[in-house]
Amino acid sequence: MRKLMLVAGLSALSAFGFVYSYLSVAAADDVKAIAIVKNDDGKFVFSDTNAKIKEGQAIKWVAVDSDVPHQLVPDSEGDVLTDTGAFDSTNPPSQKFGAAGTIHYHCAVHPKSMRGTITVAAAEAPAGEAAGAAEPKTEPKVQAEEPAEEAPAPKKRKAKPSYGYGY
Repeated sequence: MRKLMLVAGLSALSAFGFVYSYLSVAAADDVKAIAIVKNDDGKFVFSDTNAKIKEGQAIKWVAVDSDVPHQLVPDSEGDVLTDTGAFDSTNPPSQKFGAAGTIHYHCAVHPKSMRGTITVAAAEAPAGEAAGAAEPKTEPKVQAEEPAEEAPAPKKRKAKPSYGYGY
């Protein structure tokens, strides 16, 4: 039993190291890496199910188990993800996303557990090209403020006799 636990722990550690090596390389290339791992139930899942990237950035999917195939496909024809074809840990696919929007996708081999969304944010315009910078600048017209109407003074209430009861 101890040997089994040791082997399982070592394989999990090596899988983590494998994924980490891809993640660190991917960050240097402006590529977001999404690992395909097993969850506690033994089902394959994406490490980031709601990935957020910028326009022009790429995503690389990294499978941990070499003997298990995956195939990523868009949920609908309107989604810009292209079918990755079958892949495993030896040939991780990547795709660059050039337009802002939201992409929904899943694994054709594991459609129930492997579902993801990619949100591509619009790239920020350089400072000189910011919205409104091309328009000529004009000073806003200032209108003279009219004096505000005064609220009527509250009516004074007539004091009621207390009749000595103190309330």
